[in-house]
Amino acid sequence: MELTDLKGIGPKKKDLLAKIDIHSVSDLYNYYPTSFEDRRKRGVIPNIREDVKYYFIWQIASRLYQNRTKNGFISYIYAIEPDTGEKIKIIYFNDRFTPTKFKNGETYKFFTKVKFENGTFEAINPITCDLDDENIGSIIPIYPLTKGLSQKNISSFIGEALKNYEEDEEIFGKTILDNFKFSSKYNNLLEIHKPSDIDK
Repeated sequence: MELTDLKGIGPKKKDLLAKIDIHSVSDLYNYYPTSFEDRRKRGVIPNIREDVKYYFIWQIASRLYQNRTKNGFISYIYAIEPDTGEKIKIIYFNDRFTPTKFKNGETYKFFTKVKFENGTFEAINPITCDLDDENIGSIIPIYPLTKGLSQKNISSFIGEALKNYEEDEEIFGKTILDNFKFSSKYNNLLEIHKPSDIDK
């Protein structure tokens, strides 16, 4: 199976993967993260610390505002926290694309720090996703990247690669695994790329 047989990988993405020494399906699922980010801690305003990132659920409550400044481009939009009714100003610096995805009245997940500034709760350049997306609310592996590839790209590609795991990569047979209570390489790879606990 070729890399381009996997969902989401075309010729351009294949060339980008080659820059980080990924040339096969096996290379993909054997490409390990260098760190992890725990995005499971749910925050509710105002019961938060300004120096800690939390996972929030907010409902968009305004149109998008965009302005050019001497330092670049700024976009902002307002949201409401359904649990508390608190209003949040979500600000993006030099990112025109992300905030255009929001729809007024829709609810999204956010991973960010929140500070109280000039009488308003503010979130700067938060990571965001839809409510059913596990990119927020779980432990996220962080991979080395090259320009043109995102963490979400790599995670998605590895997930597709694991669906096509090659059984001959197993080091031990089932008898040895059972007798010594070892985990299979496949199960270890699942735990590496989709960890259930950051302390393991």
